[in-house]
Amino acid sequence: MIPAVPQHTPSTLLHPPGTIQASELNNHSLEPCFSKARNSFDYLEGLLTADSHVKLVVAMVGLPARGKSYIVKKLKRYLSWLGIHVKIFNVGNKRRVLTSTETPVTNGVQSNQNKDSSSKILHSSSFFDNSNEAAASLRENVAMEVLDDAILWLKGDGQVAIHDATNSTILRRKKIINRIMKEQNVSLLFIESICDNPSLIDSNIQMKLFSPDYTGVDPETALNDFRLRLKSYEDCYEPLGDYEESRKIQYCKLINVGSKIILSNINGFLESQCTFYLTNMNLYPRVIYITRHGQSTDNIAKRIGGNASLSELGVEYSKALANFISNHQPAFYSHVSESKLKSSPISSSLNLSSQVTNGDIQDKPLELLNNNFEIWTSMLTRTVETAHFFRSSNVKIKKYSALNELYSGLCEGMKYSEIKELFPTDFATRTKDKLQTRYPGTNGESYLDVVHRLQHIIIELERINKSVLLISHNAVSRTLLSYFMDISIEKMPFLNVPLGTVFACIPRPFGNDVFAYKWDPETQCFNEIDKSILFEGI
Repeated sequence: MIPAVPQHTPSTLLHPPGTIQASELNNHSLEPCFSKARNSFDYLEGLLTADSHVKLVVAMVGLPARGKSYIVKKLKRYLSWLGIHVKIFNVGNKRRVLTSTETPVTNGVQSNQNKDSSSKILHSSSFFDNSNEAAASLRENVAMEVLDDAILWLKGDGQVAIHDATNSTILRRKKIINRIMKEQNVSLLFIESICDNPSLIDSNIQMKLFSPDYTGVDPETALNDFRLRLKSYEDCYEPLGDYEESRKIQYCKLINVGSKIILSNINGFLESQCTFYLTNMNLYPRVIYITRHGQSTDNIAKRIGGNASLSELGVEYSKALANFISNHQPAFYSHVSESKLKSSPISSSLNLSSQVTNGDIQDKPLELLNNNFEIWTSMLTRTVETAHFFRSSNVKIKKYSALNELYSGLCEGMKYSEIKELFPTDFATRTKDKLQTRYPGTNGESYLDVVHRLQHIIIELERINKSVLLISHNAVSRTLLSYFMDISIEKMPFLNVPLGTVFACIPRPFGNDVFAYKWDPETQCFNEIDKSILFEGI
């Protein structure tokens, strides 16, 4: 039996999160739970929507195999999730299109036509040799053409254009600066990725072998060629520094994926959003678990919002959830250790479901979760009760009102049929636009309000080096999963996140691996299912 959790009345969202030990749940009083993310969306809307002339070019800087693509894709995912119009303009892709084997290149620069083992390489290391003036000229022209494409896009409804290239010389960056200065209301931010960690560099080089430049090429041949290409870049590399500072150009240097950060002249809103996010990245192996609370009495009654307790089935789920996590987490970290010993990518062959869902598996003690694991719940009773069966451990349980369910204002505790009858206009408007439409009444929220009150939750999840179980609600789970899975905010309000389902998100170099597990009440086991369940009905 789960002890009753005190009920509370609406109050502000902006208060410190409570941190408790699982063993203290019985006696811990909750802070007020209902809330609204006051003015968060209005604030961003005023800066980015009404003031639509705000534009930014983010130009990447750095040697190949230094993590630029990792940074670019994460930044694009985060800004898109915030509702900012962002697009990546990749110079390498344009270069491959313009100089493919199907399209002979002028100016004396040809793709490889030899019949030796390197003939399949689209652009061999000689194309990047500093003494190859024709190729160097072509590469410069392509880079500036891509920048022109980015600026043209910004003149429409674009807000942030990412120029994804090495931009590794002062000469190239001078051209970029001069081109941007010709445009009104377009700012420039250089982001440089520096890496001197040999293991990280080697790992990045291995991933480069899967580049379109090396499609169908023997791995050893590709590796040797890429190292020659890298040497050409290293010979002429000029890091960001005095030249940019003397001209008060904004820049951010990330050293070894954020272990050291240097910021210079950052003064714009969009620039601050970018750098704030990037300064909180880390590469620690971890799992972000996302689940809704166990079934509540309001779920049975089909009422939205409220602060109901768990049903009997919900209590069973909370027990099974504690058992599942206590097995899944040790299995994950065991896999991480094995991958390090074998020097293989983490989760490259991850199949934890067979290790954690079989009925005959021995429960691992919850104490194994202590050092590398936290639980985050909302302030609402049903999520706190779902975390109850972790009480035998010393796992930290943090409660955040930012994780509260989307607040439905005057419609709290109602059925959808009642809302349609009492607020027909609001119901019809929200049916047409769930993303932006707020529920009627003081503090009623929209999905965009939820996005912006979860912004600091996302930043903390990027910063933390532990695994985290987030026990939250339908709208919040949809919003979190749309970030981790890079799902458009237009689809976000319609994602299918059933009760009794756990989504395990594992950060990877170019995105996140996401696994879905469904609880079976009859067997009390979690079985892996296809994550495409999220898109059922869309």
